[in-house]
Amino acid sequence: MKKFNAPWFEETYVLKVKNWINEVLQEEDNLSLLGDISEVKKTDFSLVLLVPVNTGNLYFKATRSSTHHEAAVSRYFHTMYPGKSTGIVRIQETEGWLLMKELGGVPIRQLKDKEIWKAAITEYARLQVSEISNIDGLSGMNVPNRTLSTLKKDIIQHLEGMCDTGLSAEEKDAVMKLHPELLAMCDELEQLVPVHSIDHGDLHSANIQYVNGKIVFLDWGDSSITHPFFSTRVFWNSLYELVDNDPEWLKVIDEFRPFYLKPWTAFAPMEQLERALKISDQLGCVHRAVSWYSYLNPSVADQSEYKKPSQWLQALLEEREFAKTR
Repeated sequence: MKKFNAPWFEETYVLKVKNWINEVLQEEDNLSLLGDISEVKKTDFSLVLLVPVNTGNLYFKATRSSTHHEAAVSRYFHTMYPGKSTGIVRIQETEGWLLMKELGGVPIRQLKDKEIWKAAITEYARLQVSEISNIDGLSGMNVPNRTLSTLKKDIIQHLEGMCDTGLSAEEKDAVMKLHPELLAMCDELEQLVPVHSIDHGDLHSANIQYVNGKIVFLDWGDSSITHPFFSTRVFWNSLYELVDNDPEWLKVIDEFRPFYLKPWTAFAPMEQLERALKISDQLGCVHRAVSWYSYLNPSVADQSEYKKPSQWLQALLEEREFAKTR
């Protein structure tokens, strides 16, 4: 039987949440509860509840301690970039709670429209550029600081441990042989585009909504301060939803690269940016493996199903093979 240790599997926690929601609604002059608060999703990582009110549906979300910063980050983006992130009614930073407005619209994965997807990745890059000057502010929201120097330390300390979450002996040997090259790639990426900004951390096509003709980014729980190009790694994976096979996938990634890179041309020539992004295609896999190994998996009681670090290292090996064909 699967084990759970998240607090929302206890009835007393859910009661505490519902009491808080009711208190918030009482303090909001224009909001009143219209029905029962019901469960939408409950996993190791989050609890989501539906809150029906007179103006439409609200959603409550609770997150694990490793992703509590999602509440503050979501409120910040709601305030700083109106219409580009989830509408926030109230947050409770200590608990990592959010009470949000229903977005409407649809995830871009349902649209299969390349032009909308291209607009999304360009707009996301612009947001990252805007946040370069706000590193201190993001740190103040407890967004994890995972710069390239931190990634180098993670590679030194945890690469073998990440391999042991599910790689075969042959795969582990291949990854461990990359150890010095991965460290050198961190240094080269830092030299090519020496900036850090917000990384969404899980920028797949369900976390990007198309709402009334606008692009909306949501679910910032995996976000960190790191090299911004790492965000593209998950987005590239989502591009597979637009094609049927690996050759087409690689082709569509190349088609999308300029749309992400254009907002960065103030920082380096396009040729230099392209080289940096190709390095990021590989290092981004390692960055994501570390996300699971050091930030997400440790909070889960039952580790038997969580082989994500090794899966991302397999993606690294696959990316290196793909790179040979380009």
